[in-house]
Amino acid sequence: MPNIFTTSYVDPDLDGVACTIAYAEFLNATGKTADACLMGKPTVEAKFVLTKLTIPHPIIRTNFEPDESLILLDASEPIHFENHLTLEQVIEVIDHRKVNEAAKFTNAKIQIEMVGAAATLVAEKFLQQSITPSTKSAQILQAAIISNTQNFQATTTTDRDNTIVKWLANIAPLPADFTHEMFAAKSDFSANKLQTTMDTETGIFEIAGQRLGLVQLEMVGS
Repeated sequence: MPNIFTTSYVDPDLDGVACTIAYAEFLNATGKTADACLMGKPTVEAKFVLTKLTIPHPIIRTNFEPDESLILLDASEPIHFENHLTLEQVIEVIDHRKVNEAAKFTNAKIQIEMVGAAATLVAEKFLQQSITPSTKSAQILQAAIISNTQNFQATTTTDRDNTIVKWLANIAPLPADFTHEMFAAKSDFSANKLQTTMDTETGIFEIAGQRLGLVQLEMVGS
């Protein structure tokens, strides 16, 4: 069993899930032994994409052994991992948030760059090393970048996001109408889906010693 695990914050969104899966693949392709795992339930959108693209759900891990190392993707704040791991177990952090606490992971190699999605940073690693990602990784990375940039309309979108999606699409294009179906899936708040979305889309921040929860809802045509 590998002692390196790629993961994201608890109840990760699509960007976190995509990075977790694809970066484990990248590490194995470069001679390391790594496995992808999730801490908690992925968001409704992430579940839809995994099912639509027939990508196996990563294993669930809620705690780790002292000799296991963690690589955090699309995550860089210790508050999101309380009671799940120790800061010293984290050996690498890859994120795209300007506001972060990555420096608290004192044993980790840190990569924080201002792009539209952490998936862009992971996909660029494949390109830089001339490694072709699998069809599934190429597709889920595309989906994550499209989602995070709101189909390239968000102000956080960069030329790097656009360039890497074109490269990934040449390897494995997404199915027809995929983008619309993905955004429609995250806009469905029927039955208990609103509560589920609020549970998994709540970000916790600590400001001046106080904790603040912020829920993000995204809706097609709003």
